[in-house]
Amino acid sequence: MKVTSPVGEFPFELTGISVVNRRVKVDGAMGAWPSQIELEPRDFVQPVLLRALTPLWLFLALALTARSLARSRTKRNP
Repeated sequence: MKVTSPVGEFPFELTGISVVNRRVKVDGAMGAWPSQIELEPRDFVQPVLLRALTPLWLFLALALTARSLARSRTKRNP
């Protein structure tokens, strides 16, 4: 893996994964620096909801646009 940051790209070496206090803890090393990532349950839910809801928002936007266009056409052609 690699980590891209404003100061450059660094290799990330995974050294362990564990669950602590309902959080997924990822241990590793980013270049020469030891690092940890902690993920809470909401960190997993948020991207899933975003992906699931994006098609719904797109559908609603298209449906409302089509409805608006249909209404404007019927007003012009009584």
